[in-house]
Amino acid sequence: MKKIVIILSAILLVAALAVPSFAAGFTPSVEQKGAPTVVSATDADGNAFADGEVIVTPVSAADSADAAIADGLKAAYEQIKAAATLTDIAPSIGDYLKEIGSEASVEDLVVRDLFDVSVTGAAAESGSVTVRFNLGLSQSATLIVLHNYEGSNWEIIPKDRVKQNADGTVDVTFDSFSPVAFVVDKQETADTTTPSTNAPSSPQTSDNGVLRVAGVAALGLGCAAVIGSVVASKKRKG
Repeated sequence: MKKIVIILSAILLVAALAVPSFAAGFTPSVEQKGAPTVVSATDADGNAFADGEVIVTPVSAADSADAAIADGLKAAYEQIKAAATLTDIAPSIGDYLKEIGSEASVEDLVVRDLFDVSVTGAAAESGSVTVRFNLGLSQSATLIVLHNYEGSNWEIIPKDRVKQNADGTVDVTFDSFSPVAFVVDKQETADTTTPSTNAPSSPQTSDNGVLRVAGVAALGLGCAAVIGSVVASKKRKG
Protein backbone atom coordinates (compact mmCIF):
# COMPACT_ATOMS: atom_id res chain seq x y z
CA MET A 1 0.00 0.00 0.00
CA LYS A 2 2.77 2.43 0.93
CA LYS A 3 4.52 1.70 -2.38
CA ILE A 4 1.36 2.53 -4.32
CA VAL A 5 0.92 5.82 -2.46
CA ILE A 6 4.56 6.75 -3.13
CA ILE A 7 4.30 5.93 -6.83
CA LEU A 8 1.06 7.87 -7.30
CA SER A 9 2.43 10.84 -5.34
CA ALA A 10 5.45 10.87 -7.64
CA ILE A 11 3.17 10.88 -10.69
CA LEU A 12 1.26 13.84 -9.28
CA LEU A 13 4.49 15.72 -8.56
CA VAL A 14 5.79 15.18 -12.09
CA ALA A 15 2.46 16.31 -13.55
CA ALA A 16 2.46 19.46 -11.45
CA LEU A 17 6.04 20.33 -12.42
CA ALA A 18 5.21 19.69 -16.07
CA VAL A 19 2.65 22.51 -16.14
CA PRO A 20 4.44 24.96 -18.39
CA SER A 21 4.63 28.69 -17.95
CA PHE A 22 4.46 31.01 -20.93
CA ALA A 23 8.13 31.37 -21.72
CA ALA A 24 9.36 34.87 -22.50
CA GLY A 25 5.98 36.31 -21.61
CA PHE A 26 3.28 38.50 -23.04
CA THR A 27 0.80 40.65 -21.21
CA PRO A 28 -2.50 38.74 -21.07
CA SER A 29 -4.27 40.65 -23.85
CA VAL A 30 -1.47 40.96 -26.39
CA GLU A 31 -3.33 38.78 -28.92
CA GLN A 32 -6.50 40.78 -28.40
CA LYS A 33 -5.22 44.34 -28.37
CA GLY A 34 -5.68 46.93 -31.03
CA ALA A 35 -2.66 48.87 -32.25
CA PRO A 36 -1.04 51.27 -29.80
CA THR A 37 -2.53 54.72 -30.39
CA VAL A 38 -0.53 56.83 -32.83
CA VAL A 39 -0.54 60.51 -31.89
CA SER A 40 1.65 61.73 -34.74
CA ALA A 41 4.16 60.65 -37.37
CA THR A 42 6.83 63.02 -38.65
CA ASP A 43 9.97 63.07 -40.77
CA ALA A 44 13.45 64.07 -39.60
CA ASP A 45 12.56 67.75 -39.96
CA GLY A 46 9.37 67.45 -37.92
CA ASN A 47 7.01 67.60 -40.91
CA ALA A 48 3.87 65.57 -40.34
CA PHE A 49 2.89 62.79 -42.71
CA ALA A 50 -0.65 62.54 -44.04
CA ASP A 51 -3.11 60.14 -42.43
CA GLY A 52 -2.61 56.62 -43.71
CA GLU A 53 1.03 57.06 -44.73
CA VAL A 54 2.28 55.35 -41.56
CA ILE A 55 0.35 52.15 -40.86
CA VAL A 56 0.48 50.29 -37.54
CA THR A 57 -0.95 46.76 -37.63
CA PRO A 58 -1.29 44.84 -34.32
CA VAL A 59 -0.77 41.09 -34.13
CA SER A 60 -4.49 40.79 -33.36
CA ALA A 61 -5.22 41.96 -36.92
CA ALA A 62 -2.62 39.79 -38.64
CA ASP A 63 -5.20 37.56 -40.33
CA SER A 64 -6.74 40.52 -42.14
CA ALA A 65 -3.43 42.18 -43.10
CA ASP A 66 -1.46 41.88 -46.33
CA ALA A 67 0.31 38.54 -46.63
CA ALA A 68 3.81 39.90 -46.02
CA ILE A 69 2.72 41.78 -42.89
CA ALA A 70 0.68 38.83 -41.62
CA ASP A 71 3.53 36.39 -42.11
CA GLY A 72 6.00 38.72 -40.40
CA LEU A 73 3.77 39.31 -37.39
CA LYS A 74 2.97 35.62 -36.94
CA ALA A 75 6.63 34.66 -37.21
CA ALA A 76 7.62 37.36 -34.70
CA TYR A 77 4.92 36.18 -32.30
CA GLU A 78 6.08 32.56 -32.50
CA GLN A 79 9.71 33.55 -31.96
CA ILE A 80 8.85 35.44 -28.78
CA LYS A 81 6.54 32.67 -27.63
CA ALA A 82 9.26 30.04 -28.09
CA ALA A 83 11.95 32.04 -26.28
CA ALA A 84 12.84 30.93 -22.76
CA THR A 85 13.58 34.58 -22.00
CA LEU A 86 13.89 37.63 -24.21
CA THR A 87 17.66 37.12 -24.10
CA ASP A 88 17.10 34.37 -26.67
CA ILE A 89 16.03 36.88 -29.28
CA ALA A 90 17.93 39.93 -28.00
CA PRO A 91 21.12 38.68 -26.28
CA SER A 92 22.18 42.16 -25.13
CA ILE A 93 18.88 42.99 -23.43
CA GLY A 94 20.35 42.51 -19.95
CA ASP A 95 23.13 44.98 -20.70
CA TYR A 96 20.59 47.40 -22.15
CA LEU A 97 18.61 47.32 -18.91
CA LYS A 98 21.74 48.50 -17.09
CA GLU A 99 22.41 51.09 -19.78
CA ILE A 100 19.02 52.73 -19.25
CA GLY A 101 19.32 52.49 -15.46
CA SER A 102 16.47 50.03 -15.00
CA GLU A 103 16.32 47.87 -11.88
CA ALA A 104 14.30 45.23 -13.73
CA SER A 105 15.74 41.82 -14.52
CA VAL A 106 15.26 40.06 -17.85
CA GLU A 107 12.80 37.72 -16.12
CA ASP A 108 10.64 40.73 -15.19
CA LEU A 109 10.14 41.73 -18.81
CA VAL A 110 6.99 41.13 -20.83
CA VAL A 111 5.86 42.13 -24.30
CA ARG A 112 2.90 44.50 -23.95
CA ASP A 113 2.48 45.28 -27.67
CA LEU A 114 3.45 43.44 -30.84
CA PHE A 115 2.71 45.21 -34.11
CA ASP A 116 4.01 45.97 -37.59
CA VAL A 117 4.98 49.42 -38.84
CA SER A 118 4.70 50.00 -42.58
CA VAL A 119 4.83 53.16 -44.66
CA THR A 120 3.49 54.46 -47.96
CA GLY A 121 3.49 57.70 -49.91
CA ALA A 122 5.86 60.40 -48.65
CA ALA A 123 6.71 58.35 -45.55
CA ALA A 124 8.12 55.61 -47.78
CA GLU A 125 10.51 58.13 -49.32
CA SER A 126 11.66 59.54 -45.99
CA GLY A 127 14.97 58.46 -44.51
CA SER A 128 13.42 58.01 -41.08
CA VAL A 129 10.02 58.27 -39.43
CA THR A 130 9.34 59.30 -35.84
CA VAL A 131 6.08 57.94 -34.47
CA ARG A 132 4.58 59.20 -31.24
CA PHE A 133 2.60 56.49 -29.44
CA ASN A 134 0.30 57.06 -26.49
CA LEU A 135 1.24 54.22 -24.14
CA GLY A 136 0.23 55.78 -20.85
CA LEU A 137 3.60 54.92 -19.33
CA SER A 138 5.31 57.01 -16.70
CA GLN A 139 8.44 58.75 -17.90
CA SER A 140 10.58 56.61 -15.60
CA ALA A 141 8.99 53.28 -16.56
CA THR A 142 11.16 50.61 -18.15
CA LEU A 143 10.54 50.48 -21.89
CA ILE A 144 12.52 48.54 -24.47
CA VAL A 145 11.64 48.66 -28.16
CA LEU A 146 12.56 45.49 -30.07
CA HIS A 147 12.63 45.49 -33.86
CA ASN A 148 12.40 42.26 -35.86
CA TYR A 149 14.29 43.62 -38.85
CA GLU A 150 14.82 40.38 -40.78
CA GLY A 151 13.81 36.74 -40.34
CA SER A 152 14.68 35.72 -36.79
CA ASN A 153 17.00 38.69 -36.27
CA TRP A 154 16.01 41.29 -33.68
CA GLU A 155 17.61 44.51 -32.57
CA ILE A 156 17.07 46.83 -29.64
CA ILE A 157 16.26 50.30 -30.90
CA PRO A 158 18.88 52.56 -29.25
CA LYS A 159 17.79 54.76 -26.39
CA ASP A 160 18.58 57.92 -28.34
CA ARG A 161 15.77 56.95 -30.72
CA VAL A 162 13.26 56.22 -27.95
CA LYS A 163 12.01 59.21 -25.98
CA GLN A 164 9.54 58.79 -23.12
CA ASN A 165 7.55 61.94 -22.51
CA ALA A 166 5.97 63.28 -19.32
CA ASP A 167 2.45 62.92 -20.76
CA GLY A 168 2.75 59.14 -21.17
CA THR A 169 3.58 59.24 -24.87
CA VAL A 170 6.68 57.72 -26.43
CA ASP A 171 8.52 58.89 -29.55
CA VAL A 172 10.23 56.12 -31.51
CA THR A 173 12.34 56.83 -34.59
CA PHE A 174 12.39 54.09 -37.22
CA ASP A 175 14.65 53.81 -40.24
CA SER A 176 13.27 50.44 -41.37
CA PHE A 177 9.82 48.97 -41.07
CA SER A 178 8.69 45.53 -39.90
CA PRO A 179 7.43 43.92 -36.65
CA VAL A 180 8.06 45.84 -33.42
CA ALA A 181 7.60 44.80 -29.78
CA PHE A 182 7.19 47.13 -26.82
CA VAL A 183 8.73 45.45 -23.79
CA VAL A 184 7.99 46.61 -20.25
CA ASP A 185 8.61 45.58 -16.65
CA LYS A 186 5.60 43.61 -15.46
CA GLN A 187 6.38 44.68 -11.89
CA GLU A 188 5.92 48.39 -12.53
CA THR A 189 3.40 48.67 -15.35
CA ALA A 190 -0.18 47.57 -15.88
CA ASP A 191 -1.64 46.58 -19.22
CA THR A 192 -4.63 48.86 -19.71
CA THR A 193 -4.97 48.75 -23.49
CA THR A 194 -8.48 48.02 -24.77
CA PRO A 195 -8.72 44.66 -26.57
CA SER A 196 -9.65 44.61 -30.24
CA THR A 197 -13.21 43.40 -30.77
CA ASN A 198 -12.11 41.36 -33.80
CA ALA A 199 -9.25 39.60 -32.08
CA PRO A 200 -9.25 36.00 -30.82
CA SER A 201 -9.09 35.10 -27.17
CA SER A 202 -5.67 34.62 -25.64
CA PRO A 203 -5.54 30.96 -24.63
CA GLN A 204 -1.90 30.83 -23.56
CA THR A 205 -2.52 33.24 -20.70
CA SER A 206 -5.93 32.09 -19.52
CA ASP A 207 -7.74 29.09 -20.99
CA ASN A 208 -4.68 26.86 -21.24
CA GLY A 209 -3.71 27.62 -17.66
CA VAL A 210 -7.17 26.64 -16.45
CA LEU A 211 -7.08 23.46 -18.52
CA ARG A 212 -3.67 22.50 -17.17
CA VAL A 213 -4.77 22.99 -13.57
CA ALA A 214 -7.97 21.06 -14.28
CA GLY A 215 -5.91 18.26 -15.81
CA VAL A 216 -3.67 17.98 -12.76
CA ALA A 217 -6.71 18.06 -10.50
CA ALA A 218 -8.36 15.28 -12.52
CA LEU A 219 -5.19 13.21 -12.27
CA GLY A 220 -5.21 13.74 -8.52
CA LEU A 221 -8.79 12.55 -8.26
CA GLY A 222 -7.88 9.50 -10.35
CA CYS A 223 -4.98 8.69 -8.04
CA ALA A 224 -7.24 9.08 -5.02
CA ALA A 225 -9.75 6.71 -6.61
CA VAL A 226 -7.04 4.10 -7.22
CA ILE A 227 -5.86 4.33 -3.61
CA GLY A 228 -9.43 4.07 -2.37
CA SER A 229 -10.04 1.04 -4.53
CA VAL A 230 -6.90 -0.69 -3.23
CA VAL A 231 -7.87 0.05 0.38
CA ALA A 232 -11.38 -1.27 -0.15
CA SER A 233 -10.05 -4.39 -1.83
CA LYS A 234 -7.74 -5.12 1.09
CA LYS A 235 -10.55 -4.66 3.57
CA ARG A 236 -12.70 -7.17 1.68
CA LYS A 237 -9.87 -9.68 1.63
CA GLY A 238 -9.33 -9.17 5.37
